[in-house]
Amino acid sequence: MPVMTVVSLLMCLFLPVYLLADPVAESSSTAWYWVLIGRLHPLLVHFPIGLIAIAFLLDLLRVFRKKTEFIPAIRISLVVSAISSVLAVIAGLVLASAES
Repeated sequence: MPVMTVVSLLMCLFLPVYLLADPVAESSSTAWYWVLIGRLHPLLVHFPIGLIAIAFLLDLLRVFRKKTEFIPAIRISLVVSAISSVLAVIAGLVLASAES
């Protein structure tokens, strides 16, 4: 089995366990779904960074090849990264309030 397949399988097995593991004491009034949303914060923070990097690379391709076929992909990646940035802020605020 290739190494990346094993790593992907392990991530699929352990990601739900990580996301649902409740670090807050059981006597806390924080619901499990708020903890889950807060735990998605690191994923949501790094997703727009990757999309912005992809948009930058596509823009470089557009400039050097002098073609306009990359413009829709650049726009979509920037819009999705803006939306996911807002979601990352919300998840971070939920995480901060759930842990305090």
